[in-house]
Order: sequence, then C-alpha cells, then structure tokens
Amino acid sequence: MKVALDIDGTISEHPQFFAWLSQQLQQAGHSVLILTFRDPAREAHTRAELTNWGIVFDALVFAESMTAKGPLCGIHGVELLFEDQDECIVNVPERVLVFKIRNGGNFDFDSQQWVSTARLTQLLR
Repeated sequence: MKVALDIDGTISEHPQFFAWLSQQLQQAGHSVLILTFRDPAREAHTRAELTNWGIVFDALVFAESMTAKGPLCGIHGVELLFEDQDECIVNVPERVLVFKIRNGGNFDFDSQQWVSTARLTQLLR
C-alpha cells in the first residue's frame, strides 16, 4: 500500500504519532510518501525537519498548489492520504481513502464545528 502524509497541520500537529505510523508502515513493507505544499527550494530544511521528528519515508513530493495534491495522489498511486486541508482533498481520486486531521486551523474546538470556506462547504439540511 502507498500512504501519503501531509506535513503542515498534519505531521506537524502530531509528530510522535506520525513517526510511529511511518515506521510501522515501512516495516510492514508499505511505501510512505510525504506530499506537501511547501517551497521546493526548502527541500533540505524539510528533509531535516522530518528526520528530526523521526518520520521515515520513501519519497518527498512537492505540490505546486493545494489543489494539485489530488492529481499527484493519482500519479503516484496513493491509496491512503492523511491531510488537514479541504482544498487539498477536493481533487483526490475517489479510490483514495482520506483521513482528515482535525486541528485548530480547521476545527473550532469551542463551538465543536468544522471550519471551511463557503466555496468548499455545502450544508445538508
């Protein structure tokens, strides 16, 4: 299985868990891909940060936009994606299982409600 992990808002929110998860996945023979919308010019910094957190991975892929992550999941054969941003999961192929990570940027813990943009959120009544 190929698993993609986002960095900011996902790994950065729970580095110990994702270090454990990435290590367990690799030990079980699965492939771990880091999929991020960071500046590729900061690749060395990004790799160092991931190493410092204990994250192990097979590939580091830089998306040129948040919406580009979906097509990249298809191109790289991702089967499972951990992501926190709605904008990043909109274009993910239907066959990809998505785990949305809750954090202070996408969830209002006081009101117990998800936060999103009007463009991406449709309320069902």
